[in-house]
Amino acid sequence: MPDGIAATEQAQMADVPGVFSPASAQAYAMRVPSLVPAPAAGQAHATVLPGDAAAGTVRLGITLSGGPTTHNSAIDCYRLRVWWHQPGDPIKQLTDDETMPCVEGELEWSSDPFPPPKPGGTIEVLLAYVDPLGRQGPILELETQTPP
Repeated sequence: MPDGIAATEQAQMADVPGVFSPASAQAYAMRVPSLVPAPAAGQAHATVLPGDAAAGTVRLGITLSGGPTTHNSAIDCYRLRVWWHQPGDPIKQLTDDETMPCVEGELEWSSDPFPPPKPGGTIEVLLAYVDPLGRQGPILELETQTPP
């Protein structure tokens, strides 16, 4: 020790066993909204589009704008889950894929051609956002008409 500096207790000069632990792994933080938003009625639109005229099929088109976005370094973007049915019929998932990506809050999509369920009838389309963690938000119901 330098001159003039001394330990107040002799035990302070002796080596003492201490607590040791290896370095801990980093603790990552992820900011997650508490609730998954619901699609607003003005953000999403569903329309029945012509399919193959010779086969008498139609396609269902979905457009979405102004949807939620994620940070550039997020693990994924928000996705859209879509179901449809006609009143009185069972609800069907629209795609084989479970969800469709909403890149930068935008989506423009149309289904494969399918036979129109009932000419001139109403098709109900159900939409829900799925956040990057896989949580599904509230469902929005839209209605569109099949061609007569």
